[in-house]
Amino acid sequence: MKKGKMRTPKKDQIPDSVQDRILESALKLFSQKGYAASIREISEASATTLPSIYYHFKNKEGLYQKLMLNRLSELESLTEIDDHFPGSVGEKLKIFVVTTYRKLIGSDDDMAFFRLLTVVSYGPPNSTPPFDIEPYYRKLREYITNIIASGIESGEFRSWNPEHMSTIVLGTVQQVISDILCFGTSKEKSQKTLEDVIDLILSGFRGE
Repeated sequence: MKKGKMRTPKKDQIPDSVQDRILESALKLFSQKGYAASIREISEASATTLPSIYYHFKNKEGLYQKLMLNRLSELESLTEIDDHFPGSVGEKLKIFVVTTYRKLIGSDDDMAFFRLLTVVSYGPPNSTPPFDIEPYYRKLREYITNIIASGIESGEFRSWNPEHMSTIVLGTVQQVISDILCFGTSKEKSQKTLEDVIDLILSGFRGE
């Protein structure tokens, strides 16, 4: 009987737990130290070996790129909300905004990613490897703009510039999350503030 050779499993056949552990640790360290966090620190934090990280991601930049891609794809999937939502346009907009808010700050990892996004967006040039986040932001903004435009078309909202109106909505979400990061406002209080302000914005959109 011939002895068969032991096969090395392909990357997509290896359980996700190792990759997930590495990505989770990388997220926390990148959000705390920026891209200066080392592969060795990530290895120690994730209780994995350096060869394991290099096997899955090739290098630190590959790890960073995979982290950004996974997280932003999750946010992008929020725009797949059912277009046949039975409520009013205003209700659909509010549900989408609150759902997006919860996704951005729902867990410690979500908060860490928002901090990392802040570094990527507003940090010094070339402080992180290039990653184009604009398409993801553009899609989110476009989705909100389209909801608002449908409200204008149906007569539910006043006839204003829908892009300007979406700026008001997105600016509100960003400000509420900034209050959590900068001033330690509780998530519960911030969500209540967000819901109240969105109600106020919708009243203005409706001309009430």
